[in-house]
Amino acid sequence: MPEIQQRFLCGYYAGDGLQAGLGDSVKTNSPVLAQGLYWLYAVQGRSCSVYAEHRDGRTYYQLNISTATPVGKKGQHLRRPASEVLRVTPCGGDDEWVFDLETKSGVFCAGVGRVVVHNSPRRGKEFVSRKVTDGVARIKAGLATELRLGNLEARRDWGYAGDYVRAMWLMLQQDAPEDYVVGTGETHSVGELAEVAFARAGLDWRQYVVTDRALIRPAEVDFLVADATKARTKLGWAPTVSFEDLIARMVDADLTRYDVTR
Repeated sequence: MPEIQQRFLCGYYAGDGLQAGLGDSVKTNSPVLAQGLYWLYAVQGRSCSVYAEHRDGRTYYQLNISTATPVGKKGQHLRRPASEVLRVTPCGGDDEWVFDLETKSGVFCAGVGRVVVHNSPRRGKEFVSRKVTDGVARIKAGLATELRLGNLEARRDWGYAGDYVRAMWLMLQQDAPEDYVVGTGETHSVGELAEVAFARAGLDWRQYVVTDRALIRPAEVDFLVADATKARTKLGWAPTVSFEDLIARMVDADLTRYDVTR
């Protein structure tokens, strides 16, 4: 039975494509699937934290799962007994993201903010933006002949991580803490991402991109865009790196990693 359960989880993550590797995180809009995955990991002795996100009239459940092969202190809070968290107290008001947590040490306090799809050359390869730019570099270097992707029509609000860090700094300069959404307010499809990335390397994306239905997520979010009006008006923030420039930076960095030129 444990082997069958593990095979199911491996197959699910291979098809879902949310996270590469051991599947340490997953998001779904199915409460039944979220509950089932939580139970499967609990049976394997791997605890999960579950977050519910309400967006466009739907609820999405994100499971963060303690890794089966821990390295250092990463994720150690997920491996501790739940009893170590003594009390969780909402801060008051309408803020559903910020809580005060009392622990045995008495020193843990954190606030949770929201930035939308931030990217840079350091982005993990499990995310489609970096998967594409790395794939372009591998093809240019002669290490691959195709790039397999899922839904090419899904649209995302891709922005530069450096711009978002600047927004975070501006938040910290305010006299009182407030909630902000940070994003560009523009969307581009996965197909556009591929077209721009391959063109940066002097390639025609249509000759290399293959649509693989196995990579289409069963709970795909087709459209994701940020409304950063508050950040723009109250913080004076605005993105400085365009979508095209962002993808160019990422492609150039990956080409350098494989020691190839455009």
